[in-house]
Amino acid sequence: MALALCFSSGQSAQSDTIYDTFGPAPYVPNIYTYGFNWTSPGSGVSIATRFVVGGQDYLLGSVTLDIGRYEENSPNLGIAILADNDGVPGETVLDWIVPNPTGILTSGRQPHTYSSSLNPVLLANMPYWLSVQPAILNQLDAADNFYYGISTPWVTGLNAVRIFDRASGDWAAWQLYPDTLPPVYRLEGTVVPEPSVLALAGLGLALFALAKRRPRPRQP
Repeated sequence: MALALCFSSGQSAQSDTIYDTFGPAPYVPNIYTYGFNWTSPGSGVSIATRFVVGGQDYLLGSVTLDIGRYEENSPNLGIAILADNDGVPGETVLDWIVPNPTGILTSGRQPHTYSSSLNPVLLANMPYWLSVQPAILNQLDAADNFYYGISTPWVTGLNAVRIFDRASGDWAAWQLYPDTLPPVYRLEGTVVPEPSVLALAGLGLALFALAKRRPRPRQP
């Protein structure tokens, strides 16, 4: 029984879909675009899209975006998970997925998957924000200019946009855009076991350890 309890508790660690805007309907290529250009005052753009986790807690494992690059310079891109702050993206960064990813083609959009760096716990029925923005805000030259195209689904959602204010050297306030097209993305991770499951697993390990320590009767 102890072995069965321990084994069954490990089977729940498979990867599950936490949130997905890829389908099943076809998505629209290259509608959601943004960029950063040191010669254009309003080009430092950060986008965020809101999602709510389903009925279970999850450890975030990866993020997939359908994305293409249209600038030959630096792959200046940052993907992050932000906490919610009273209905807008918060300043608390729960996970900085990837800075400046390589491998994004300039010939068109493709799904690209990036592993979570911190594997945060996303709580059930709680809102969060997926943010995509420049990782480097270079105001001196064109070395970090970039321009990306991100596919969108047909289903609308709550999105937010903010512009980098070059005069102050900081981001302006978030502006909300309800019922607009979000990026196509998928979040995957593993279910956090319920406390009762963890307790059963611990009991199974304890019984197994006790059984191993129990002395065998001497043979006559």
